[in-house]
Order: sequence, then C-alpha cells, then structure tokens
Amino acid sequence: MLQDRERVLPVERLLRVVEIQNEIVATRLDLIEVMRLVAERAAEMTAADAGVVEMPEGDEMVYRAATGTAATHVGLRLRIDASLSGMCLREGVILRCDDAARDARVDADKCRAVGAVSMLCVPLHHAGATVGVLKVYAARRNVFDGEDGALLEHLSGVIAAHISNAGEFARLDDESRRNKRHAIAGLRALARAIDAKDPMTRQHSDRVAQLACAIAHGLGWCEERTGLLHEAALLHDVGKIGIPDSILLKPGRLTADEYAHVKQHAALGATILDGVLTDEQVGWVRWHHERPDGRGYPDGLTEPAIPDGAAIIALADTWDVMTLSRPYSPPIGRVEALVECRDLAGRQFRADLVEILAALV
Repeated sequence: MLQDRERVLPVERLLRVVEIQNEIVATRLDLIEVMRLVAERAAEMTAADAGVVEMPEGDEMVYRAATGTAATHVGLRLRIDASLSGMCLREGVILRCDDAARDARVDADKCRAVGAVSMLCVPLHHAGATVGVLKVYAARRNVFDGEDGALLEHLSGVIAAHISNAGEFARLDDESRRNKRHAIAGLRALARAIDAKDPMTRQHSDRVAQLACAIAHGLGWCEERTGLLHEAALLHDVGKIGIPDSILLKPGRLTADEYAHVKQHAALGATILDGVLTDEQVGWVRWHHERPDGRGYPDGLTEPAIPDGAAIIALADTWDVMTLSRPYSPPIGRVEALVECRDLAGRQFRADLVEILAALV
C-alpha cells in the first residue's frame, strides 16, 4: 500500500486536475474518449511512460484505454488474482510498485512484456464500488511517490463518476439507436407499402431520396447531414397512410375537396415521425410541399423560412412525379421537365437547387 498518500499537493497540480475535469466534460461523455484522455493526462502528470485504464471483466483486468508505450496493448488481459491492478481493484486502495522484478504481487512476465518496472495503481471508486483502476507505469525503478498517488487520487473520483456516467450514457444511447432503427424500419416498410399501391409510384420514395442526396452534395452538404436527409426523404410520403385509396389511386385529376385531403399528408407525416426522427428532419417532411412564393402547404411558408432539406425534397419529389409517375398523364421527358422546373424557379422551387439538378440530369 502507498504509505505517503497524504502528501499535500501543490496548488498548480490541483489546478491541473481541475483543467482535466473540464477536458473530460468537453468529451460529451464519450466513454472511450474519457478513458483515453484520463490515461494520457495521468501519464503526463506523473512522468510515466504509459497510462492505462483497466476495467474488470470476469476474473481478468482488461486494458480498455492505453497511451504512451502501452498504446499498442489495448485489450491486454491480466488475472485479477495475479496482478497489482487486480489487487488494487479487490482492496480498493492505492498500490505502488517500485521494482517489478522484486515485487511478488505482480506478474513479472507481463510486466517485462509491456516494459513496466515502476507502477502506480489507483482505484476508481463510484457509488460505493470500485469500477476500475487507473494505472501508470514507467520502464525505470522508483519513479512514483506519494505526491503522484495523491494527485491521481484527487482525479480518480471525478474520473470514476465520468466513466460510470459515460458507460450508462453509451448503454442508453445504443438502446436509443436500436429503438430508432427499429422504428424507422417499421415506418420504411409502411412507406414502401404506400408506394407499392400504385405500379406507377413503386419505389418513388427510394428515387426521391437518392436524387435529394445528390442535390444536397451539390449544395455542399457533409455526409452526416446528407444521411439525415436520406432518412427523411425515404419517409416523406408516410403521411399518405391517412389518405383513402379512392383518392390516392384516382387515375384522373382530383377535385378541390380531394386535393385538400391529399394536402393533409405532409402535416400527418410530420406527426407520425415526431419522436422518431430529429426535429429538423420532421420539419423537412412537414414542409416538403412549401414553395418560395408562399403558395405551398401546410403552412404557406416563403423562401427564407423553408429549410434547405425541405426545399431539396420538394424538387426531387416533383422531378420524380414529372418524369416517371404522373397518375393522370404520361410522364414527360427530362428536357421538357427541366424546362418546366426552370420556368418555376423562384416560385415553386429554389432557383439554385434547380441549377444543381440541371447539372445532375
């Protein structure tokens, strides 16, 4: 056990602990990044060659994050009952080894393999339990002292809380993502069923999503944002589930009352998707029939208020209807469709998006 752990820390080292806490907060509780950052800073502050965060798994301690000379040893396993870090975990106290070659508590072979001669192990306590071990080591004898132990002990409580919270955050985040994927898959099946009702509109949503992403790339969108657009575009017509087939599949032009019924699908789709997609994506679906001139629906927005994603889906949606799937008239050719889109630029479509479309088609 570390005998001089009560050594008082200089103010500058305590301030460094505070700075590290702020760095941890900045990671937004990403578990791997929290552990890597902690291991790196612990090594820097103690003049160690390596910093490691070990977590228990069964009867072993596992290197979950490692920096310095230990960076290539992530995943290394040590038996809890035959390692200094295992003893640290079991006893919940700070342990120091000044020379691995002469210390019966350590696995000498493993120490030689990773270049550990001096070691300092600090338990990570949280909510009455030891959740892991922070370890630093060096390839030299007698490197660590009581001040190093006190320094890492000050840091360990905050580290343990963040690791525990980050682990819970990651678990909940994974669960949330799985639930979202399942929900989107169910809604996607529904959207495909709507498309498949009419042979002329089969795979309409897939084509709209593909074209929308191409336009977004032309606008300079990044891959992550384009992926969000793809999700929304695939589901842009899901609100049509609330439109009777007698209207949805009508071969001729719609009456005013029927068209008013159809126009409800954008707002209904947004309601269906609320809580599944992000607020921004839901907005794209709600407003994908808005027009720059304010004559769209459901809210009569004008160009400055129409989000880019909604404007992109609007153009891709109309292009597909014009060129492939008009229920009341034959499709028109691409040249004629492009002429029509340009004629409507600034009124029904954003002019810059029409020119991106022109370059694509």
